[in-house]
Amino acid sequence: MRRVTIYLPDEVYAEVESAKWGWGSKSEMLRELVASCLGEWRSGAQRRRLAMGYQQMGELNCQLSEEAMLQDSCTLDEYEEYITRQS
Repeated sequence: MRRVTIYLPDEVYAEVESAKWGWGSKSEMLRELVASCLGEWRSGAQRRRLAMGYQQMGELNCQLSEEAMLQDSCTLDEYEEYITRQS
């Protein structure tokens, strides 16, 4: 375990000092809070990366969808012509 020095705003330090949440020490409390915040930050960062990926892929997906619709439309036209000739 490593020792780290941090500076807290007075109001945050006062809240840490007055906290009676069942932790054995301020260090234990701060370790647990930092670990929890880092976990939330990591999951938030992953969500942000996924959102960016979806946004970037959105344009490509739209283009692919339009191409597929055009292809389906051509195929439908050809099918209808085929049916008309068979009648």
